[in-house]
Amino acid sequence: MVLFEGLYELSDFLLSGKPLCAILVLIGAFSIVSALIPPVGNAIISIIPKLGKIDFNSVSKNQKIVMCVIGAVFVAGGIYGILTAPVPPEIESFIADKEQPQGIKTEIIWTATAFDKNGDPLTYKFYRMNNYSTGGRYISLTNKGNTYIWNVTPADLHRNFFRVNVTDGKFERSEEKTFDINEPNYPPKIDEIRPRVASPWQAGKNITFDVKAHDKENDKMFYKFWLIGPGTGDDWSEVTDWMETNHWTWQTSRKDVGNSTIKVWVIDNFHQGQNARDDNLVDDYKDITYEILNGIPVSRGNDSKNISISNSSNVSNIL
Repeated sequence: MVLFEGLYELSDFLLSGKPLCAILVLIGAFSIVSALIPPVGNAIISIIPKLGKIDFNSVSKNQKIVMCVIGAVFVAGGIYGILTAPVPPEIESFIADKEQPQGIKTEIIWTATAFDKNGDPLTYKFYRMNNYSTGGRYISLTNKGNTYIWNVTPADLHRNFFRVNVTDGKFERSEEKTFDINEPNYPPKIDEIRPRVASPWQAGKNITFDVKAHDKENDKMFYKFWLIGPGTGDDWSEVTDWMETNHWTWQTSRKDVGNSTIKVWVIDNFHQGQNARDDNLVDDYKDITYEILNGIPVSRGNDSKNISISNSSNVSNIL
């Protein structure tokens, strides 16, 4: 890579005309030195075959003046040429407007920014390579100015290579970037919460709630249960930590008589993570509110969501 960059720089240097300007500076400097200090000029010229017999000590005063004038013109012209020689454009940045990785059906805008010291107009050209959608080769893209809008498709999965070429008509510079596209991952969804015991409930019974949820990618799901009602002082109480178990058993007591609500959160750790603090920070949640009767209620069937806890004096072993 370093070798290629070195060859690139050498090519730019040769095309810029700077070598010719440098030669003019050297010739001009040699002419001035030889006129003002003949021994030095003789020493330099002696190493050049066929020119070694030239003796600058024998040059007349007028000839030396001419040599100095010509040398000064060469030096000035060479330095001016070096300072004003065209230079390649510089790519300052090549970035996407979204962080990677991203999923399919995403719009990603690539922007390249370049600068030309000579003020020449710049032309941008974008290319992309993917082992699937482009067959492992770079393809030319249709861009507008220094931007390219990439509408990601399923064929663009995995690693993509992007390249931008910037030219001022004389020189060209390029830069490459990679961008990963992953398969979409969807958050889990809760289908229902169901008690294993049909309503009504009698105080002192243990009631287990089962949660049915699904995850499209079959990711491992984690659950957290909450309770609010008379037994919690009508404040939400976190009754479990995050766990893989999709059920929770409520050990009811006389203090739970009244209206209570069970809520469950679910995550798969690919979206919100286990640092959730409210309903808006979890992947999904559901709750069920139950009417709890004071007394021995009549059963309402397995599908009822109105659950009763009896406060009858006939109930024994109430906690």
